[in-house]
Order: sequence, then structure tokens, then C-alpha cells
Amino acid sequence: MSIRYARAARSVPFLATTAAALAISMATPAMAAAPPGPSADLGILVFHGDDIRQYGLECAPDGGSHPDAGTACDQLRKVDGNLLTLRPGSHPACQKPETDPVDVEIMGRW
Repeated sequence: MSIRYARAARSVPFLATTAAALAISMATPAMAAAPPGPSADLGILVFHGDDIRQYGLECAPDGGSHPDAGTACDQLRKVDGNLLTLRPGSHPACQKPETDPVDVEIMGRW
């Protein structure tokens, strides 16, 4: 019995030390990570005549159902999420004459 007790006594400090080292190594990257940048979770409705399209846009990480989430998030980051300062781009869809209007509703959080 004393042999078993001696082995158990040695394994407890070893396990405790290993568990503590593992906990510290797992916690260190999280503490050292830079704070996350601006993020967005937006719902976008595009109205063009009788055609209504719906997209989702998530930033940080960039994604969602938006056809070009990376570019959209980059544009939002440039204006710090202030949608009123966005201007139409050079894409042909943005250059249609006013006789063929496209309305957009954006809801969510930045």
C-alpha cells in the first residue's frame, strides 16, 4: 500500500502542475490578442421596381449573403459605419439614371 500511496502522491503534483501550465498557455493568447475591430451585423433590403432582394452582411469576420462582403465591410470601415457618408461606387448598377431608381434599406448594428 505504501508504494501505491507514493505513486499517487507524486502524480497529484505532476497533474496539478501540468493542468496549471495548460490553463496558462490557453489563457495567454486570449489575453494577448488585440481588441476586435469594428463589427457589423446588418440586414439589407434592395428594392428595384417589383424586384426585392434581401442580403445579410457581417463584418469582423466579413461574410454573410452579401455578394461582395469583403468590399462592403471595407467601405463601412472607411466611414466608421456612418452610412450617410457612403457614396455610390463605380459599379454599373450604381450609375443607373434616376428614371430607374433603386432604394435600399439597411438595418442592424455597427
